[in-house]
Amino acid sequence: MRTIRMLKIALLMCGCLLMAGCWDRREVNETVFLTALSVDKGSRQKYEVTFQWANPETFSQFPSDITKQPITVFTIEGDSIEEAAGKLTEISSRSPNYSHLEAVVIGDEVAREGIHEILDKVGRTFQIRRTKFLLVAENKGKDLLQAKTLFSIPAFDLSEVLLSSNRASSYVQVNYNEFMQLYKAAESTSFLPTLHAVSTKEDRPSDEGVQNTLLKVKGMTFFQGDRAVYRLNGQQTKMWLCVRGKLRKGTPLLWKEDSHTLATFKTMTQSSKFDLKGNAASVSAEIDIHVTVSTDEIYDNVTAKGEQDVENMKAGLEETLEREISQLIAKTQQSKRDIFLFGREIRTRYPWKWKQLKEEWGDTYSSLEIKVNVHVKIVNSGMLTRNALD
Repeated sequence: MRTIRMLKIALLMCGCLLMAGCWDRREVNETVFLTALSVDKGSRQKYEVTFQWANPETFSQFPSDITKQPITVFTIEGDSIEEAAGKLTEISSRSPNYSHLEAVVIGDEVAREGIHEILDKVGRTFQIRRTKFLLVAENKGKDLLQAKTLFSIPAFDLSEVLLSSNRASSYVQVNYNEFMQLYKAAESTSFLPTLHAVSTKEDRPSDEGVQNTLLKVKGMTFFQGDRAVYRLNGQQTKMWLCVRGKLRKGTPLLWKEDSHTLATFKTMTQSSKFDLKGNAASVSAEIDIHVTVSTDEIYDNVTAKGEQDVENMKAGLEETLEREISQLIAKTQQSKRDIFLFGREIRTRYPWKWKQLKEEWGDTYSSLEIKVNVHVKIVNSGMLTRNALD
């Protein structure tokens, strides 16, 4: 009896070992590991899908072909992304794998027509991690994935850029999960960073006549539902983040008079508070923005030798930020685009008022009187008693 029991235990342990075995083995040389994917509007079919994948053999210590490029880029048209991926197997015996995908780039024209099908594909593909980034191309995503960059695998370097601190606050990185949280909220405007190509010009053109290209992330694209409806450049994005209280530490802020820059500061801390005033018949809003900065650069026409001059710099920066933020708000009100998510703020903090405002929020926002108050505190200026060059 004891022998039978021990035999059952041994068989059970052997079974557990077998359960940890490999059930779907696929060799590396049988797989195409996609690093980036772009979706543009097709000329003959609905989508023009561009696949970018790495060529692992080029990174070997003893590569078999030193002339081979580290990446391959191929564009296929199809009525769906999956159809295009299926056609990829017609030109390659290797099956596409999405587990190493770093970014999905959406072409500008597709973004304006609607991205619901793309979001559905990304959400249903289990190999794509939900923490991977979505971006909107300035024009065609295909052109960006085909760019001859300074780096071996552009998609990996793009991912590092998105994960960096972005001290200029000219964009905010957005992964699939973060985008879907806003996308599914009926009253919210969702947004994605915008991807550009920047040419690097040498003093003399190369013999081959080929320019290297850098991929740059700058500005934001905003969606109403699944359609792109509004876009901000880098400076406008900085003001947008300032209103939302999300400026990054180290962000440069400029004190300007007309077109002249008088001083530059770096952000230390920043916060923002939105308040709704009045009733449903007459409603207004007020935004209080608090920014702590350190002095970074002071130009020749500014003398900072005492506390009075520091007060002048403080007042100058406050006036500059209030002017640029007010101009941006007025511009979005003209197009009835609440890109600042004021509606969501009202729904969260004033639910009883939101019930009265939500039906005609676009019209209400366009006529909403919004007062902007900026409060600047300058620390670590090194200029309280004397100029650094004196």
